[in-house]
Amino acid sequence: MASEEESFLTLVHCSGKIQKTKRYGVKFTDREPLSIFISSSSTLSDLKNSILQKFGVFGSKWVKKLFYKIFIAVVSTGVKYDTFVLAADEDIRVLFHCVRSFPEVRIHELFAKLEVGVNSSGASAPVHSSTAAGGASSSMPVVRPSVPLVASPSFTADLDQTEVVGSVPLENAGVFEHAYEVGTGGGLLPDMQGFGEPDRVENAMCDDDSDQEPVDIIGDDDDTGANPHIRQSFQNKDEAVLSVKDYSIRRDVEYRVIESDHLKYHGKCKEFGKGCTWLIRVALRARKGTWEVRRYNGPHTCLATSISSDHRKLDYHVICARILPLVRADAVVTVKVLQQATEADYSFKPSYRKVWMAKQKAVAQIYGDWKESYAELPRWMLGPLVSIDGIHLYGKYGVTLLLAIAQEGNSNILPIAFALVEGENAESWSFFLSNLRAHVTPQEGILVISDRHNGIKAALEAPETGWLTPRTFRAYCIRHVAANFALTFKGKDARRMLVNAAYAKTKAEFYYWFDILRTENPAMCDWANRMEYDK
Repeated sequence: MASEEESFLTLVHCSGKIQKTKRYGVKFTDREPLSIFISSSSTLSDLKNSILQKFGVFGSKWVKKLFYKIFIAVVSTGVKYDTFVLAADEDIRVLFHCVRSFPEVRIHELFAKLEVGVNSSGASAPVHSSTAAGGASSSMPVVRPSVPLVASPSFTADLDQTEVVGSVPLENAGVFEHAYEVGTGGGLLPDMQGFGEPDRVENAMCDDDSDQEPVDIIGDDDDTGANPHIRQSFQNKDEAVLSVKDYSIRRDVEYRVIESDHLKYHGKCKEFGKGCTWLIRVALRARKGTWEVRRYNGPHTCLATSISSDHRKLDYHVICARILPLVRADAVVTVKVLQQATEADYSFKPSYRKVWMAKQKAVAQIYGDWKESYAELPRWMLGPLVSIDGIHLYGKYGVTLLLAIAQEGNSNILPIAFALVEGENAESWSFFLSNLRAHVTPQEGILVISDRHNGIKAALEAPETGWLTPRTFRAYCIRHVAANFALTFKGKDARRMLVNAAYAKTKAEFYYWFDILRTENPAMCDWANRMEYDK
C-alpha cells in the first residue's frame, strides 16, 4: 500500500534580514511572512513556484536562493538555529527529515531571496546538483580589525547615522561582526568596506555568478529595526508609534512621551538634558493622509541605566505585531512558545500576561473580536433568505394559506410568518409581503425564493412593499420551474438537463447543459428563455 503523503506548514520570509546572534543562532526578521504547505512529493522547483504565487510575484520575480532555519541545539537560553541552503530536490527530503526529527519545533521557517525578472528556467532559481559545502553557516563570521579598538565605551559609531547601530561587547572587543543591508545592491556598509568578506559567508549567501552581492546577515548586536530619519512616512499613528518603540527596545534605551494626540507624537530620551539629546517628533500630513517624521535628533548617546529582563516599551501592542504571523499560522500556539519567540527577537523576556494579552489582540485582528463574533451568531442561526408560497385549503371555508419560511444554521426549516387570505392574487400578496418586510425581515440583502406566480411578481415589484432591488434579491424555485416544464415537455431526461442548467455554478457549465437541451428540442430552450437567467 502506498504511504500517505506528508505535509507541514511553514512560514516564508522574503524581506527583512537574516540575523545571526550568539545567543539564539540564526533568526529571520521579516515582519509579515506568509504561510504555505509543503508536501513530501514537491520538488524544489514546485516549492519555489508556490512561494512566488503566494507572494503574487510569479512571472515578475524568481527565487535566487532559499534558506531553511534548521534546529541545531538546545542551550540554556533556549533553542539555537542555523541556516541550511535548499539547492536540490534531495534537500526537500532533508527538510522532512528535520521536521520528523524535531517535533517540538512547531513553526518551521524559510527565507526566500527574490530577484526581479525571470531566469532561464522560468520562475525558479537555478537548481544545482547538490548542496554546496558552505550551505549552512556553522559559526559566526568574524574578522579582526586592522586598527586597535579601545576597551572603554565609545559613542563615536553612534554619531554616524549611516552605520548599523550597535556596540561591540567589551569582552569581545577584538572582534567585529559583519552587517549588511538586504536587497540594496550596495554591498558592504561604509564602516566595513575595508575588512573584506569571509569566504564562508560568501559561499553560504552568494551565488557563484555574482561575488558582488551583499550578504543578508547582520551582526549580533545590530539593530534590526531601521533608524528613524527625517521624512520617514507611516500609514497611520499606530505604525509610527510601533516603529519608535521597536527602535527604543532594540537599542535598550528609554524615552518619555511629551505629546501624543490625533495630530502629533513627540518623544524625548529619559536622559535628555543629562548628556543625551535624542528626540523625535512625528506628525500627521493632512494632504497625504500619512504620518511623517518631522524632527529627529539622534541616535542616542546614552547607556542603559539599569539591567532588566524586560523593557517598559515592550508592551502587548509591540508583542502583538511580532507574533501576528505565528498566530495566523497556528491559532492554538501556546503563550510559552510566543514568549520564547519574543525573547529571541528582542532579547527581553516579557511577562506571561503581556504575551497572553498580545495573543488575544492578534486573534481579534485575524478572526474578529469576541463581542463582534458573538454579535454575528444570529446571522448564522438564520440565513438571509426567505421562501414564500401559497397553499389552497380545501375545507369548509376554502381559503388560501400564504406562508414564509426561513432556514437556520443546521438547514432546518423554520416558519416565520403566515396569513389566511381569500385567494392568491396581487392584493393579498402585497398585504402579506409588506407586513413581512415591516415586522419580520427589515434587514438588507435578503434573498426571496418563490414560484412564478403573477401575484407574487406584482407584489415584489411594487415600491410600497419594500422588496425592490438592490435592497433585496429574487430567485425562482427550481422545483416549481421543473414541475411546470414537465407539464409541457414529457421525459425525465429533459427535466434533469433543465435542473442541471439551473444549478450550474459557471456560465460554461450552464451553456453546456443548455446546448444539450437545444439539441434535444429547440422548443425547450424557447420555453426556458422566457425566464430571466439571473432569477
